[in-house]
Amino acid sequence: MNTLKRTIWIILLAILMLVPLMVQAQMSDEEKAIAIAAGDEDLVALLEQFEDWEAEAYEEDEDIYGVDFLVPIDPEDPEFIGFVLVNVATGEIYETFVPIVLPTSVEVVLQERVLNHVSNDPEVLSRLGSPDLWEHYVEFDGFDGLWYVGFERGLEVWVAVVEVVFVDADEDNYDVQEIELYGFFDGNRLEEQEQIANNKNQAIILAYEADGIDDAVGDVEDWTTMVSQYNGSQWTVQFISGDTVLFTALVDIEQDVVLQSSTG
Repeated sequence: MNTLKRTIWIILLAILMLVPLMVQAQMSDEEKAIAIAAGDEDLVALLEQFEDWEAEAYEEDEDIYGVDFLVPIDPEDPEFIGFVLVNVATGEIYETFVPIVLPTSVEVVLQERVLNHVSNDPEVLSRLGSPDLWEHYVEFDGFDGLWYVGFERGLEVWVAVVEVVFVDADEDNYDVQEIELYGFFDGNRLEEQEQIANNKNQAIILAYEADGIDDAVGDVEDWTTMVSQYNGSQWTVQFISGDTVLFTALVDIEQDVVLQSSTG
């Protein structure tokens, strides 16, 4: 190859190498975040199951973006299917949260085994009498890895929470090692309890945004929180260590604001 041809080849090669960088430079940080997140190996297998998945990226910190992956089963209320936290400057993936996806053949078999296990549990039998007389459903929640078995008759609703332990699911060995009933709950009260828990969590998140919170708890390793409803959507959150109150905040979870706060 003569000198002129070699020079032309080098120039062409340099241009080809620059194209991906040029394309990346034209992308917004949100688009970069989605591209990085969608390449995560834990997420790839999940996204292959949904042709119409969507993604929303939002800034968490400088160069740090969270990416939510959604499926528009209901256009007005898309279903959340995963989350990835990425650094758009370095391309690093800090955190991935995706549901457990069981093979269909495994899930079908386990539905029957879980229902049979719950239907023969002494506590369930004492509450329901004959479970066969109740309408029922069996669902697996991939986000918490638990099974939910619901029994309904008239206005009564009871829900069993079950864990199935596999021999070694990481190696695709879905032989069941153990089936354990975590609890059996009044379904009508369960929704109310879940809402209260969600409200408390929201109050804690809001309180942690209050001015002065970092100075109050930053150097304390064993702090915890106590949350109580003050009035309607207003909640009091105390950050405590042992018997010592480190910080108190009054928040309004509907208005999404910290109303007042104090140290000690």
